[in-house]
Amino acid sequence: MTRTTIESWADLQLAELFYAFRKAKADCYFERSLFLAREFVEYEATLPDNLTSLLSRLQSGQIAEMLGENLGVPRLVTKKLAVKPRVDGEKQPQGHGFFSNPQRAFQHLCASSDLTPEFRLVGDFPVHMHVLSALWINLVGHKFDAKLSKSAYGSRLRRYRPEPGSPEGVLGKYHAEAIGSFQPYFGPYRKWRERGLKSIRDELSAERPVIAVTMDLASYYHRIDPAFMANSKFHDYAGIELTAWEKEFTLAFSDAM
Repeated sequence: MTRTTIESWADLQLAELFYAFRKAKADCYFERSLFLAREFVEYEATLPDNLTSLLSRLQSGQIAEMLGENLGVPRLVTKKLAVKPRVDGEKQPQGHGFFSNPQRAFQHLCASSDLTPEFRLVGDFPVHMHVLSALWINLVGHKFDAKLSKSAYGSRLRRYRPEPGSPEGVLGKYHAEAIGSFQPYFGPYRKWRERGLKSIRDELSAERPVIAVTMDLASYYHRIDPAFMANSKFHDYAGIELTAWEKEFTLAFSDAM
């Protein structure tokens, strides 16, 4: 895709929306918390009309209205079943039992443990919102990702390989034409784990004491105020340079979230 600098909504072209739809479709296909395949099939059945209509409204500057109309609804999805062994005043017998029958296994679990179901709050958005999200990533959000250090492993955007001879640590250009927005999860996770284990081994080989701590921050993303995205002080701190139009798009998204 040959991309030109966008200085206003009037500069937006249908090609940008098509590539945004393609990324949104791939991202949502691999999402397991909500099933969105049917919605994307129905949207794609009249794709030219849907994208042309969306383009017309965006070119007229109706981004805030479009985001407001496509906020979707909040839904609860299952997260996990916390299991705490029950103590009834007597010493529980040691050992492990296994039931091949799922119903008997669950009945035994209920009889021997206190169960606490946990849920996650998610947004169930129309396809339009997913397309607008991918459009923001394609045109603006990749600049935020580019400022992250190598210490950030998860949910990194797909990029081309750096140019031959590039200095160490230089990122490749953002891959707007790639299928899907993000790199596969397992590769970065394995690299993060292996680098941590290597650091521990190196310290032990040098006969230095080591304390390894792993932490999982509860509901981390749910506790972040998205207003930081449009904060000029944050942009200056991170070295993110945005045009006036990019700031407008980012502010509209921040307000919607």
